[in-house]
Amino acid sequence: MILDVLIFIVDLVLFLYFTKVGLNTTDRITRLICCTAMTYEIYLMIRFFKGLKLKPRKR
Repeated sequence: MILDVLIFIVDLVLFLYFTKVGLNTTDRITRLICCTAMTYEIYLMIRFFKGLKLKPRKR
């Protein structure tokens, strides 16, 4: 469970980093790459939450 949280935090940090880089640049190619990377990070975070729902909870 701790590893899952760590992976989610890394995804969130990467998303925030690509957002910062994408907003602070004027180069179109860099913005396109950042947009693609942010979209992929969102996909990974959604997949993470779906994986949490599918895992059986131990009591």
